Amino acid sequence: MKQETILQNKEGPQVVRVLLEFNLPLISYPDTGVWCYIIKTGDNTVSIFDAGPKFKSLLPFRRKYSGETNNTDKIINTLDDFFPGYKVDQILCSHYHYDHAENAPDLQNRLLELHGNLAPIRLHANDLENKKAFKFMKTHVEDLFKHAEYDKWHLGNSVEDNENLGNSGFVIVHTPGHTSGAISLVNNIEKIAITGWWIEEQSSPFVKVFQSTVVDEDTKNFAATIKKIKRDDYKYYFLHPQVDKY
Repeated sequence: MKQETILQNKEGPQVVRVLLEFNLPLISYPDTGVWCYIIKTGDNTVSIFDAGPKFKSLLPFRRKYSGETNNTDKIINTLDDFFPGYKVDQILCSHYHYDHAENAPDLQNRLLELHGNLAPIRLHANDLENKKAFKFMKTHVEDLFKHAEYDKWHLGNSVEDNENLGNSGFVIVHTPGHTSGAISLVNNIEKIAITGWWIEEQSSPFVKVFQSTVVDEDTKNFAATIKKIKRDDYKYYFLHPQVDKY
């Protein structure tokens, strides 16, 4: 299990991340994956940023037969290692796609059993609407949960642009492009940003074309998003390890 501390002070870890399982057709975990970020938000609270997928396969027709990941265990073990005794105040999803949001109900229910508190699952309002995954398949985040065979979950209030993340120093920033409701976390004091996929920073022409034509749903806003969030003196952390090198 790959864990990293990305921000620490004299009081201990402030932000850690754990690599969750997510497989691509030609690349398997741990060569690929989804980073889950755990941010200290109070004296005994943390927020989760992305819960990963529930199933191992990327392909829709194989997902339920591919076996389940143990991403919830990875997150809980990381909580126990770095933030023992802390409670999760919320489960944030960077956007509604299955590899970032599908496992959220399982994590929510396990945390309720373990700690007795219901951590709401929260997304931007734009990603709580009816959507078109891959620009043609009708979908909704609650459909995603139903197809993953959950029978209960709790969605909290939609996140707001420039909403403070407790006393962590991070704010939630609306960064549309990959989806219309994609969000990032930015700390202007520590000059750290946790963000998603920037298409023009990918070196592969195939990836650029595939992302812009098939996956990214709000490309018209990418330029404004990058202008809004990119700073030369900031340290950037991404949602997938294969993007970190950029």
